[in-house]
Amino acid sequence: MLATPNDAQFSNTGLYGLTKIAAPSAWDLSTGSSAVVVADIDTGLKYTHEDIAGNAWINPGEIAGNGVDDDANGFVDDIYGADFYYNDSNPADEHGHGTHTAGTIGAMGNNLLGVVGVNWSVKIMAIKIYDSDGYGTTSAMLVNAYSYIKQMKDRGINIRVTNNSYGGCDEACSYDQATKDGIDALGNAGILNVFAAGNDNSNNDAVPSYPVSYTSPSILGVASSTNTDARSGFSNYGVQTVDLAAPGSGIYSTTWATNSSYGTMSGTSMATPHVAGAAALLSAYNPALSVPSLKATLMNTVDVLAGWTSFVKTGGRLNIDSALRNQTVCNFMIGSGSMTVPTKGGIFTVNLTPGTNCDYTVKSNSSWIV
Repeated sequence: MLATPNDAQFSNTGLYGLTKIAAPSAWDLSTGSSAVVVADIDTGLKYTHEDIAGNAWINPGEIAGNGVDDDANGFVDDIYGADFYYNDSNPADEHGHGTHTAGTIGAMGNNLLGVVGVNWSVKIMAIKIYDSDGYGTTSAMLVNAYSYIKQMKDRGINIRVTNNSYGGCDEACSYDQATKDGIDALGNAGILNVFAAGNDNSNNDAVPSYPVSYTSPSILGVASSTNTDARSGFSNYGVQTVDLAAPGSGIYSTTWATNSSYGTMSGTSMATPHVAGAAALLSAYNPALSVPSLKATLMNTVDVLAGWTSFVKTGGRLNIDSALRNQTVCNFMIGSGSMTVPTKGGIFTVNLTPGTNCDYTVKSNSSWIV
């Protein structure tokens, strides 16, 4: 049995990505949940769009239009999210990229209108980091955006995933510790961060593309595939630094021109929301999954494809149905340990058996342990 939504344009060939990732089979198990929030860090959101409005996140701590920062988070009337390019509370899309990625994550399903996202039901928090031309964000803006998301998570908003369809020299051509720290803080708060691999037809193993190339257990890097499961000619890759592929060429989704407009775009930016949406759907199906478990499940259940074994770590393309049915639970149990302490210094060895693709970070709270 395959769940088939009644959305008017569900048969559009530009929605092939949903079939490729086996979403209709997954929808037999779950179509998503309004309890799950995805923070879409992009050009903003057309939150009045006919296929987005019902899935747009609304801040429960704010009273719209009263000119008061009701929830005391530093933004007055941040109803739908926040804008970190203009540093205000209006993340309305002026470009279109963000509304397109949001539609792939969660255009409303089974509503007789337009398209459908990976999630029929979800909440999308709009985090704007670009101007109307789709340019201009800085590392400082990213850090502020990450801080806002973490603050809202700490306040009880159930943000499980961030979608990050950006990268390269628009943000930072080189390593930036503050940006990495912000991403790590989100991961530690229980948020999986899904990043685009980049559109330079470049090997990220050889030439890092940030932010996706930061080494962080909460980052899931995504390359772009075509409707024939080939690598999109523009897509970056890397068997060590890019985790999996997802459809990103010729993707049809919501656009910003009017409240009922739709269109086609291509890029790893379009591949990434398929994976972010899948992570949200998986979180709806099993709310108990940790960040390591979400990441490992999505990686361990790809459709392994011969053409991808030399391009991404998993050698395959996202399969959300397989992910829902074959979950990986990462348990970081200490297998054994030993310590020798000579007069000065010492070594403590811990053997972990976490499971396949269960990433972790080892930290110490003791100043005498390095």
